Amino acid sequence: MAIKELDAKGLKTQQLLLNITFEISSMQPGDILKVVSDIATFEDDVTNWCNKNNKTIKQIEDMGRRVKQCEILA
Repeated sequence: MAIKELDAKGLKTQQLLLNITFEISSMQPGDILKVVSDIATFEDDVTNWCNKNNKTIKQIEDMGRRVKQCEILA
C-alpha cells in the first residue's frame, strides 16, 4: 500500500478535481491519496467526486485555518 500526498491549497475546485483524477489514475487499488485543500466546499466536492468515481473516503479532518485533509482509497 502506497501513500501519495496532494497539496491542493490555493487551487480552485476544478483544478482540485482534475489533480485528484490524475493522481488516482496512476495508483493501485488499496493505495491512499492524502489531499489537503483550503477550498470552502472541499468536503462536498471530494465526497461528490468519490461517489461518481466509486472511490472511498477514509476520513476528512479539519486541520484549522480553513484547511481540511482527506484520505481517498484508490
